[in-house]
Amino acid sequence: MTVKQYKHLNSLFEQYPDDTERLAYSVCYLYNLEEQEVNLMKPERFVKYCDRLQKELQIKSVSDKRFETDATKITAGQLLECLKWMETGPVEQLHKIAASILKKRGKHIEDSEQMLNEDIKAVYQSVMEFLTSFNSLFEKFKWLFAAPIDEDDKVKTTHPFIKNFGWVFSAKEVSNHLGITLNETFKISSVEFLNALVYLKSKGQYDKWVSKQKT
Repeated sequence: MTVKQYKHLNSLFEQYPDDTERLAYSVCYLYNLEEQEVNLMKPERFVKYCDRLQKELQIKSVSDKRFETDATKITAGQLLECLKWMETGPVEQLHKIAASILKKRGKHIEDSEQMLNEDIKAVYQSVMEFLTSFNSLFEKFKWLFAAPIDEDDKVKTTHPFIKNFGWVFSAKEVSNHLGITLNETFKISSVEFLNALVYLKSKGQYDKWVSKQKT
């Protein structure tokens, strides 16, 4: 089963709440059968197809050295790419995340297309291992992403600019702080990037505290 096929099956399972419908449409798609053919299929034959489908979906762990599964070893650029893809869900963007964590990278759009045709066994486990590492990394920096609080202890509403361009803005702030170009910032390590953001956030809070002392 390819990554593309797996993604489509996942969308079918989300689209149809009824288990029988899920299986029927999945069997149609994966084995190139017409709906009418499945509808007229004898129960015994349909069950065999369903059993075959279940085996296909049982993804065994396969180690693939082409991918960097340690989130601390990727660049800031790769980190920001993965954050963008995960906005719409890891399975939906499985091929794009896989392309972002390749150790030998070409053009992302071409790598992503290639990942769609890869065997799901070669991609899924590596992406899941990366996401586990990714979540572990962000857990260490959770203070950095805490919602801001105003003086009345109320959570501030996030401005649409931050929602749409927050990471680009953050990368620009880090580049100014480090005295390097934006492209150079994308090449620093993910940990260095997050540490720089921690410093900038702490510095901002300190500057606000100093300003209040003067008033």
